[in-house]
Amino acid sequence: MQAKKFHSEKYSSRYKGGIAAGAFLMTKTSKVRRKPTIQGWVRRAKSILDEKGWSIPRLAAEMDNLSQVDALYKIFQGKVENPRGQIVADIAAALGVTERNLRYCSIIGGDGGGPRLQHATNGVPEIDIRAGMGGGGTMEGREVRLDGEYADPVKEEPWQFPARFVREEIRASEKNLRVMETYGDSMSPTLLSGDRVIVDTGHKLPSPDGIYALRDQFGFIVVKRLQVMRTMPPTIRVISDNKSHDPEDVRVDDIAIVGRVLWAVKRL
Repeated sequence: MQAKKFHSEKYSSRYKGGIAAGAFLMTKTSKVRRKPTIQGWVRRAKSILDEKGWSIPRLAAEMDNLSQVDALYKIFQGKVENPRGQIVADIAAALGVTERNLRYCSIIGGDGGGPRLQHATNGVPEIDIRAGMGGGGTMEGREVRLDGEYADPVKEEPWQFPARFVREEIRASEKNLRVMETYGDSMSPTLLSGDRVIVDTGHKLPSPDGIYALRDQFGFIVVKRLQVMRTMPPTIRVISDNKSHDPEDVRVDDIAIVGRVLWAVKRL
C-alpha cells in the first residue's frame, strides 16, 4: 500500500507540474501576436475579390501588371507560401486596402454571404487646384499627379473614405479617384465655391450627360455640366448651372475631360 501511495504521489506531482508548465506556456504565448499566414491573408483577399465580383485577370489589370496573372493564380491556390517583392502590397492597393489591413485585419460576418473584411481605403488624393492660380499656392516641392501634359499638385493629406462607401456608392476604382475643390459661382446652386467633388479620372468620355471636371483654355480644372448634342459633327454643350452664365458649344476634339464627378462633399 505504501509503494502504491508513493507511485500515486509521484504521478500526481508530474501531472501537476505538467499542468503548471502548460498554464505558464499558455499565459506567455497568449500575449504574443500571431504571425500572418499565407492562408489568412489570401482568404481575406479572396473575400474582397468575391465582393467586387473580380476574377484573377481583373485583379492583375487593376494592378496594372497583366504579366502577374500566372503568379496570382499560384498565390490564390496556395502554391506560393511566401510571395516575394511588392506583390502583396500591390494586391492590397488594387483591392483598396492597406497591406497591414490585408495581412492582419480580422474577418467579420460570414452569415451566408461569405466573410467580409473590415478595412479602410488607402486614401484619395486631393488636387490643389488653387496652386499656381494666384491663390498663393506653388508646385515647387509638391507631389504632383500627371494627367497627360499636365502636372497637378496634390495636397499633403489624402481623404479617407470607408471601403464599403467606395465600393457601393462611388463604384469606381480608388486609384482613379481624385478630390477637387470647386470655386466660383458658375455651378451654383448645385455646387458652391468651396464644395469638394469626387472625380473618377478613369471616365474621360462625356457620356452619359452629367457633371464633369475639365480643363479650361488656360489648363485649369473647372467643373461643368456636359451635354452631348446630336449634331454633325458632334458637339458638346458646356453648361453652367448658374443661369447668369451662358452655355457654350464646343467640338469634341476641343474639350479635355479630367473625369466624371461622382459625388459632392457640400458645406451646410
